Amino acid sequence: MATTKEHKQSSEQLEELLQRIWPEVRRRHLYPEIPLPRFDDSPSPVAMEIRNKQIILNLDYIRAMTRSLPAETVLEALLDHGVSHYTCCPWDLSTHLRLYARAKEILGDRDLARKATDLFMDVVADTHAVKERQSSLPEL
Repeated sequence: MATTKEHKQSSEQLEELLQRIWPEVRRRHLYPEIPLPRFDDSPSPVAMEIRNKQIILNLDYIRAMTRSLPAETVLEALLDHGVSHYTCCPWDLSTHLRLYARAKEILGDRDLARKATDLFMDVVADTHAVKERQSSLPEL
């Protein structure tokens, strides 16, 4: 196993790695119209999120994961996850709302229904990325 020093990445190194990896991820996903992702170092409970078609990567999560995985693997997997959400799931707003409504009907709780819907869409996006796009998601 590599030492912490080998896996420890500075913000600048991660930015350079992102610049190198992003074109390849876009190619694998057939060039979606998404801007270059950005890093965020504010506290967040999620590893990656999308706001206004912008993929935002959580630096704390990436640094934690690079203790045991190469930064390239972590970034590629997170980007595959984000792009798959954009290109494949939740498909469209109508489908997202129907999934949520059905989950709320079954679970009877708004917050639990939102979480179940989000997790379901994560599974669909990740399955698509792994099955169709040779993703590093299984390693992450």
